[in-house]
Amino acid sequence: MTQHTFKGILELDGHRGGRLRKLSLMIDRHPGDPSVGHDLIARWKLREGSLVEAALAGNGHGAPKVATVISVNGLPPGEWAAKEEYSKLTA
Repeated sequence: MTQHTFKGILELDGHRGGRLRKLSLMIDRHPGDPSVGHDLIARWKLREGSLVEAALAGNGHGAPKVATVISVNGLPPGEWAAKEEYSKLTA
């Protein structure tokens, strides 16, 4: 099993999890976009539109899967998870 890193924008797809979209001007969907499991999304409180750097695991067949989250919006995942969601803050 090979492992490498990938940085992309998180797009949620309902209750199943999400996908990381490659950074580009179009952010097009591609069948090879890495999948992000619901467990990682819940654990690190990942939000749609977040810039996620992750270590991928894959066997060369089908889309790779995110094995480990390295950073979220430039922060370590534990630091990101501790931050309050902007929409829940009071002025």
